[in-house]
Amino acid sequence: MKRKKVRNQKGAFSAVLLLLTTLGLLIIGGVAIDLSHAFYVRSQLQAAADSCSLTGAFYLATLDPTSFQKIRSEEMARQIARRNFIDGYLMDDKGDKTQLEYACETAFRGPQYCQITLTHNVCTSFGRLVGVKYLPVTVVSRAGAFVGTKSVAPNWLQNFAISHRALKTRELITDPENKEFNSYFVSEWQGNNNPELKVGVNKVTAGKGDLNTLQVMKVYNVAIVRGGEEKEALPKTSEIIGTASIMLDVRTSADRSFFRMVEGGVIKGQPGTPQYNGFLTSKDMDFTLRNGHWRVALVQ
Repeated sequence: MKRKKVRNQKGAFSAVLLLLTTLGLLIIGGVAIDLSHAFYVRSQLQAAADSCSLTGAFYLATLDPTSFQKIRSEEMARQIARRNFIDGYLMDDKGDKTQLEYACETAFRGPQYCQITLTHNVCTSFGRLVGVKYLPVTVVSRAGAFVGTKSVAPNWLQNFAISHRALKTRELITDPENKEFNSYFVSEWQGNNNPELKVGVNKVTAGKGDLNTLQVMKVYNVAIVRGGEEKEALPKTSEIIGTASIMLDVRTSADRSFFRMVEGGVIKGQPGTPQYNGFLTSKDMDFTLRNGHWRVALVQ
């Protein structure tokens, strides 16, 4: 009888232990399922936040964003958010579960930043057994709009440079003896095309050349050089402050020709405002910043 009683006690203890072990495994498995679901939703949130911040930064890509542009940036970011599926629903279908916080940081000449914070309450399945109905998931995405053409690839530019002042008159004058002298063939470059250049760093010097060597109605990528003061002559050695695409329209002589601008002539470089050596006039700087290529990129 004693042996039977001991066996019954051991059997009851084993049954209880097995039940507790099974329950523990179920809880751990349930938590793992809820956590994996939360990580899956987090990846959806991060993708949505990235698209929203990039969109918001795109609408801030200007030298000095106005209040209207900031409002527009937020509106477009929220509009993009509503096109994303989060946990099986469009974000605006379950607005009580997903919150979007918009913030922007702007400065004159940039960079301009847009930051999006998304918070979503992920419904649990097994966590409810222990009183946890939701798992809050928060993601942050920060994108910036950067201006600046820092580098020019080799063999992109024609062996020619013009002042930004020539862009107003639309007339090239290559005669250095003329007081309206505003353009020249570059002396340093070997052959017809440029080596690798850094905008705002590399300097070029006026050399000999003839406008008759350039074809009419053909597009040429050329360097824009620092023009100096408005009433002064174009310096014969000057820094490259940008690039442009031009097309000769009417050639009046070997050293005078009218031209027109062609869209898409700004060379695309790495994000960041160019750094200049020496004195730069406000109009030179204005030209470079307003014609610089804007880039939008994630920074967080």
